Amino acid sequence: MATFFSKLFRKKKLHHENTSGKSLKANTPATGKNLEDLDPNVAADLKTLVSAVHALPAGTSKDKALTNIKSLPHAIAFIHGTSPESFPRLAEIINNCLNEDTANNIRNLTQDERISLIPWIKNDSIIEQFLADITNEDELATLATEGKSSKVRQLAASRVISELALKKIQKETKGKDKKVFQITKDKLSILRKELEEKARTSAQVEQLALQIQQHARTEANKLYEAKLNALSSQWDKLLEHASKDQVELIAASFIEAKAKARAFNLEQQEAERAAAKKSESETERLATLAVLEQTIASLKANDQFIASEIQSVDAVIKTQENRWLEATRQADVTKQEQKQYQASMHTLKHWQLAATKAANLPEPVSAILSQDTSTERQKITASEVTLLNSFLQEVDWPDGFVVPLALNNIKTLLGEHHTAKAQVSSNIKKAKAEVEALAKSLESALEEKQLKKSQQLFKDLSKKLKELPHAEADRFKALSQLLGAQVSDLRDWQGFATTPKQIELCERMEALGQAHLDPQAKADKIKALQDEWKALGGSSDQELWQRFKVASDAAFEVCRVFFDEQKQLKSTNLEKRRQICQELAHFVNNNDWQSADWKATEKIGKAAKEEWKNTFPVDFKANKKVQAEFNACLDKLDKLLDSEREKNEAMKKAIVQQAQLLVDSGDTHSAINKAKELQKQWSAVGITRYGEDRKLWKKFREACDTIFGQREQEKQQQQAQQHELIAQAEDICKRAEALPINDAETQSSLNKLNMELVELPMGNREIAPFKERLQSCLKANRSAQAAAKISTFRTLWTDLVSQSCSGSVKSIADFTTSDDAQKILQSAIRAEDNNSSLQELCILMEIVTGAESPAEDQAVRMQIQVNRLSAGIRQENSENDAFETFERALAQWVCKAVADPDAARKYVTRVSSCLQQCKPQL
Repeated sequence: MATFFSKLFRKKKLHHENTSGKSLKANTPATGKNLEDLDPNVAADLKTLVSAVHALPAGTSKDKALTNIKSLPHAIAFIHGTSPESFPRLAEIINNCLNEDTANNIRNLTQDERISLIPWIKNDSIIEQFLADITNEDELATLATEGKSSKVRQLAASRVISELALKKIQKETKGKDKKVFQITKDKLSILRKELEEKARTSAQVEQLALQIQQHARTEANKLYEAKLNALSSQWDKLLEHASKDQVELIAASFIEAKAKARAFNLEQQEAERAAAKKSESETERLATLAVLEQTIASLKANDQFIASEIQSVDAVIKTQENRWLEATRQADVTKQEQKQYQASMHTLKHWQLAATKAANLPEPVSAILSQDTSTERQKITASEVTLLNSFLQEVDWPDGFVVPLALNNIKTLLGEHHTAKAQVSSNIKKAKAEVEALAKSLESALEEKQLKKSQQLFKDLSKKLKELPHAEADRFKALSQLLGAQVSDLRDWQGFATTPKQIELCERMEALGQAHLDPQAKADKIKALQDEWKALGGSSDQELWQRFKVASDAAFEVCRVFFDEQKQLKSTNLEKRRQICQELAHFVNNNDWQSADWKATEKIGKAAKEEWKNTFPVDFKANKKVQAEFNACLDKLDKLLDSEREKNEAMKKAIVQQAQLLVDSGDTHSAINKAKELQKQWSAVGITRYGEDRKLWKKFREACDTIFGQREQEKQQQQAQQHELIAQAEDICKRAEALPINDAETQSSLNKLNMELVELPMGNREIAPFKERLQSCLKANRSAQAAAKISTFRTLWTDLVSQSCSGSVKSIADFTTSDDAQKILQSAIRAEDNNSSLQELCILMEIVTGAESPAEDQAVRMQIQVNRLSAGIRQENSENDAFETFERALAQWVCKAVADPDAARKYVTRVSSCLQQCKPQL
């Protein structure tokens, strides 16, 4: 190839020169014909002519030898072994042929022929067309370094792509061809940047792939899904740069990571649900215990028994039992909570059962209680007494609660009956029992050597004997004398036995006075020592007694200060309680309850109770009146709060009813909006009782959950429908993309598929990508049809132009073409405006296609444009109008060219150029 190019561009020396300067008419060795008479269409003549021309010197004879050379294939036969400078006539013939029919001539050339013709071509646009079809990098590199013209070298260099060829060109043109060198330098710079970018992208892909694999293997679940989404987003941007192995590996890693992310999310959700359930369970248990305690306290605080509270207590028992079961199911309950619950529930059930029996008196009991006079009451029979006692035992009224009036009446009735009948015998029996008990106690005290206790019991025994009748008292006389003697003997003995112990007590009391103990503990110890002293029966030794008393007073001095301080603290606390009571009373009596802040009021009540508890200790007796006032204020405040709570609970019940009605409304969207509005209304409602509020809230939440669940179901149904529609759209697009391009039935099939796609009930956003895909198919098919039609149109009319100028066609009927073309030609002959010349028709085609006209035809072109303007033809309304004008002018031109082919040949190149630029209507 290098040898070929060196021959191509090397200037040859002429082997023969015409030294005489005269015209030469050489004869061929074989035929004896003149060179001018040889027919180049005959292979033998062409070969002879080529040999002879190469042998002739430059000049007129050599040029005349090319008289019959009019086609490019014939001219190409002469270019080997010569150059454009040495054979300008040949260069002129080649350029004329190319200018007249560029497209056909280029299409019929081989690649080697195109390369060999490049040095002979003067038109840069034709050179560009030649170079556009050359794909061999070595040939382009050779043209870039050895091309004859700067334009050729630059165009060839701009066509080179490979780095190796560009470096070769750059090396050979350095310092020789600045423009070509700069072109290769710029292209190499772009290549280097592309390679660097590719390497950088490859490194990023590898690094990101490593991060994704590491993330898929990690067990750290903090922000796991967020990091995975970030990595996925980065991978989407680099996916097209990754290898197939990397894509498969990362796809597997993503599957593993997404599964792990779902597992982490499930674990987190489960933990949150467990924590919420545990917290809710604990809250419910505490609330249950609080409700039970509050109910018991409320019952105990009543001044009188109220039968209507039985049903309320029954409701509390049932609701709180269910609430406790729900709160303790699958939950750890402390022993203290369980014990407290059982005790409170037992107390309430006991009260409920007793109250129910007390409120529903049996008929016999009611009949006994209906007696009004005292005389009738004293006459009740033994059987009636037994009946009343049995009823009291059956009721078993619990302690601490106000006793019903009926039970009090029964107790009163039984008491009056026994008092009247058994008063005397009861007193005697009681006195005898007391005497016997005192005698036994005295005997026990004597046995235990307790002198003081024995003396006191003997005094009590003597006093009780005086209360007995003489007959009864005489029965205990001997026993009394015996016990009196034993007391005297014990008194004498005790004086000797207790002195050491009393001395020990004095010493212990004196030591206690020096000890640093808590005042309360020291006071307790002092009291214990004093009790021991008393237990010894006292002392007849006054000096020893005085010592013990002085030690006791000294030890108690520190305690006295403490108790004085306690007294002062109790007084201060009592004053604080009076102040709290006054402030609470002022608030209750003077607050505007029509526009009260109930939440603040509730807080004030709680704060008052808390402060009241904190002001402790107080003197019990002095506090009794203040406590009663405080309780009265709290009762007023609680009644106001309860009234407000009941009103608010009624509002929440109405909200719950509205929410429950929305569940079956049928309009999910409207129901959700109304449910949201009801939630706002719920939040705006004021204070309520905790237990009632929880029950209402549970119902309200269930209704709202059902409503929002309906939306989720509808959403899932819509998504399923949407997925089905997307699948249908995808199927339509796949069927469209599978159709052959430029098939006779493809356009109709595509239009039908487009109608199917448009009829799918999808939103604009969802259907848009499928429409784009289908439109791409339609566009591709139209483009293929247009290309086929353009090719057919140009081939047809190129052949008609060629036949019309050949001179072999004598009439339109002689054209070898289709019936449609014959109709167009016949119509052109009959046209009223068929009076334009070949020149005018050619210029009209140039005007329509926008091509330039030669300078000598500018005046005619201007006149044609003025005529068209005068006729009102400012411009064709569309491409179709322009094509019709062009096709009509072309047909008229072909018809006229048949009549005058010699005159038409002058315009063939221009007409062919217009034909290449014109696009037929679709």
